[in-house]
Amino acid sequence: MAERPQPSFPPLKACSIGLLAVLVAAFYGAVPPQTAAAQDLYAVTDIAVDETASNEVQAKQEGVAKAKRAAFQEMMTRLTLAGEAPPTPDDERLEFLIRDMSFTSEKFGGGRYIATLTVRFQQDEVNRYLQRSGTAYLANPSPLTVVLPIFRDESGDQLWSDVNPWLDAWWRLEEKGQVVPFTVPLGDLGDIGAIDAKRAVNVDATGINAIAGRYRAGAVAIPIATFAAEGGILVELATFGAGWPAQPDLLRFPEEALNDRAAILLTEEQARKGQTGEIDPTARAAQLYAAASLTLEAMEARWKGENILRFDQAASKMMARVGLNGLEEWLKVRASLAEVAPIKSWRLSELATSHAVLEIDYIGDTDRLSRAFARVALVLAPGTDGETWTLTRR
Repeated sequence: MAERPQPSFPPLKACSIGLLAVLVAAFYGAVPPQTAAAQDLYAVTDIAVDETASNEVQAKQEGVAKAKRAAFQEMMTRLTLAGEAPPTPDDERLEFLIRDMSFTSEKFGGGRYIATLTVRFQQDEVNRYLQRSGTAYLANPSPLTVVLPIFRDESGDQLWSDVNPWLDAWWRLEEKGQVVPFTVPLGDLGDIGAIDAKRAVNVDATGINAIAGRYRAGAVAIPIATFAAEGGILVELATFGAGWPAQPDLLRFPEEALNDRAAILLTEEQARKGQTGEIDPTARAAQLYAAASLTLEAMEARWKGENILRFDQAASKMMARVGLNGLEEWLKVRASLAEVAPIKSWRLSELATSHAVLEIDYIGDTDRLSRAFARVALVLAPGTDGETWTLTRR
């Protein structure tokens, strides 16, 4: 795990927390949140099965049963906080949580079964299972996030440079990002015109909005990496978008952690390419490769920390008035409510051509609820009467 010391160098140069908050507000207004499908969190792909038994049929049965359990555990890693996942249910209960499965590359012979599986779980049933067990869980992945990897050394800050090894490391990542779906720009003329290293480091709202708009993304992450004098790599991470915290974070990855992660990544990379030979996890490129993977993990933990739902808490209630321009707009608002994870239930109290009044039961505080509404382009604000809140479509 990455350590989080206090910044030992100026965070994002002249940027302050206040400026970050201003930028986040500007970002919300300029970039419509683009959220990945929540179902992606509940589908586990590329589960390798290699089982041997007295015959092929038994080998398949045992291998598939193990794959289902492994898929459940992988899904829990995505949905829950470290150390808080519930135990894997028995096979009968687990079967009830599974929606469907698909098989590829099946091979039989000599009592051996080999295959690659995808297991898709029923989102509603899994959520109910977690709620009944009192487990806090993540209901939605982050919006698609553009990652702008900036490398800092004695020559300055580099982004689109051909000699930015930090950018190369992010391109190299194989992780798909189910919790934090992400894309790394190629650095073509359009990208270069949208933003450069200086504008990114100085948190230029226009540039950050421009690069997000190019990729129809709902968030931007700026990890600034530098090799620490005492060894290891420091990564200063700032994230912008609905549901992301405004405060930057400093991650310190010691050499030992980098070597361990690099060894795993390089071995997996060799296997994918069908290559053999010695690997060097201490090489500069390998260290940055490992740091990119660890930074992605930190981003996932950052998103979870802001958006995890604790259903062991009592639900709160609010009345919210939504301004409308007819039935069609109400139908859009109603569809959006289903995507706001903290909402436990809602009831329609009043419906007119110009407005609707909702009674909403929600989990957590109003700040978290407001961020969840922002991800579906709804702005939550206190009403003038001090009791009823207002919801406005952006």
